[in-house]
Amino acid sequence: MRVGGVAERLLKEMAGGRWPRGAVLPGAEALAREMQVKTAEVETALSQLQASGHLNVRDHEWYTPTPGLGEPLSVLICIELRTHVYQETADLLVAGLQRAGMQVDVVDLQGLTPGELAAQGLRRRYDVVLMRGCRAFPWPALKHPVFGRSRCVAVLDYDIAERLPQLHQVLIDHALGGRLVAEFLEERGHREVLVAGPGELLAQLRVNNGSCGSAFIRAWEGSGGSWLPFRVEWRQDKPHLLDTAALLQVMEGESAPTALFGLRDADTWAVREALGTSRPELVERLDPIGYGNTPWGLKGSRFSTVDWRVPRLVESVCELIVTLQRHPNLEPKVHYLPPNLVRR
Repeated sequence: MRVGGVAERLLKEMAGGRWPRGAVLPGAEALAREMQVKTAEVETALSQLQASGHLNVRDHEWYTPTPGLGEPLSVLICIELRTHVYQETADLLVAGLQRAGMQVDVVDLQGLTPGELAAQGLRRRYDVVLMRGCRAFPWPALKHPVFGRSRCVAVLDYDIAERLPQLHQVLIDHALGGRLVAEFLEERGHREVLVAGPGELLAQLRVNNGSCGSAFIRAWEGSGGSWLPFRVEWRQDKPHLLDTAALLQVMEGESAPTALFGLRDADTWAVREALGTSRPELVERLDPIGYGNTPWGLKGSRFSTVDWRVPRLVESVCELIVTLQRHPNLEPKVHYLPPNLVRR
């Protein structure tokens, strides 16, 4: 068994409750006999776990940490760092948690594999793992023993079918956001709406998953409105797939939409930019609204949007983490925070 396997087995035993917090582990020789490995391999694994904070040593004895009431927590934030609203969330979370005296690391969720996340957990023991609860998150990594004692908090959204036990959630009420968009467009007298976004989101519009898009469609169709999907894909902040010819065909048809709803602010901007380049007079025919309240809604001509109220969300997350520090066995709950409509 390699050293990494020894360390993982020790972590699994700790996570399983064999050695609760503050318990003293058997000596390296006894553990080596039990695992049928060399004593040197066990000693190396124990040293690695001490360096990462999973074990402490005193008077030549290894024992599991016992955090005190006021001891700073270590927090790992997993979120995309190349998207404005997520980068803003990460920056505010780091600042807020550090003000509370906590140790904070951030890893980019985009492209993160279960192995990479587990390796990060081996480098430092994390009391709390904050993640954007999306399909891109490497959920299997949370079953790794390195996170056996970590409290997990999903922020912003949580849209996967697999439900994890002991998961705290501080989420944006995206369903309310979708209904706000429907009410806004109905109030302005629209009946035909162009819904723009990436293919993955458009494909989920008829799935009741709590997203802004699916909630919008249910509310909009419930009020007798109709809509057309339009695909916009992005690569490095530039529209990668936007069929301008198809867009012009839609806008020149007999039942041309009078409003535009981008599932993200960037999608609203991209459609307006494409029309402005090809047929500027068509831009004024579409009453635009976006989602997210990002800088895209302020580029060129401004448009209305739904604000996620990220600072309020971050404040709620930081309050939850401080509460977890004082009450480690706090029962997990789902906290929904309402977004608000920004009219421009």
